Amino acid sequence: MPAALEELARSCELPRVGVPGVEEVADLREYLAVVADPRARRGVRHTLMSVLLITAAAVVAGSRSFVAIGEWAADAPQHVLATLGARWDRRSRATAVDLLGHVMRGLVREILVTEVPRLCRQTEEALELIRLSKTTPLRYITTTDGMTYDLHTPRGRKAFREAVSDAEFESDQTSSRQHRRSNKLAEAGAAHGGQRPYGYEGANYEKLTTPDGEQVNERLLNPGRVGLAIVEKDGPVYRNTARRVRGAVYPVPAPNEVGLRHV
Repeated sequence: MPAALEELARSCELPRVGVPGVEEVADLREYLAVVADPRARRGVRHTLMSVLLITAAAVVAGSRSFVAIGEWAADAPQHVLATLGARWDRRSRATAVDLLGHVMRGLVREILVTEVPRLCRQTEEALELIRLSKTTPLRYITTTDGMTYDLHTPRGRKAFREAVSDAEFESDQTSSRQHRRSNKLAEAGAAHGGQRPYGYEGANYEKLTTPDGEQVNERLLNPGRVGLAIVEKDGPVYRNTARRVRGAVYPVPAPNEVGLRHV
């Protein structure tokens, strides 16, 4: 595949007038529309068209590997992703990368967050902010509950490191508890992941649209039925698969067939 990327890159290096913009790359749609998408519909977040367009744009920008393409896509502005047909964040919230960039440019004196874990949960991240506080105007980390960490003082730096260490510990503990619970459910033959046990109803919420266009869950519409009420249309697939696996009748194709049914 990297050889194909090199070939695409060479085709982009032909003499031309000016530099192609995102709009010109998006014109590839009429050619890429004939490419069949081999994926099952379940779990697909981005269309094949958008994936191919992003790949083409990344290669034109100099990417020569799948890792480089992924990094280009992760760093692409939201309006570029929208032009290329990918799902994008309409709220355009600032990211950690944006924040660090502002800090390094000397534009930030104080960072305000709801709580320290919302800013960082790794000791290395805390040390990076402390290091930047020595060479940039950054001085304060303030939480909305009234706690302020002065990174220009030994006591403030110590308190901030301890807060991040506590957040990291709690994150690790939560992850361990979730893994233990999931393993116990799996050993008991119970559902241990996903939005719902297959064959049973999942949570069905009434949707509410906020003033900024975001859809959020409001009221649970099927209380008492989540994980208990049987979804009849799932029954035949579930029973047939279980019967074939138990009886060792074509045990390998069975999961594949379930996947083809978008289960």
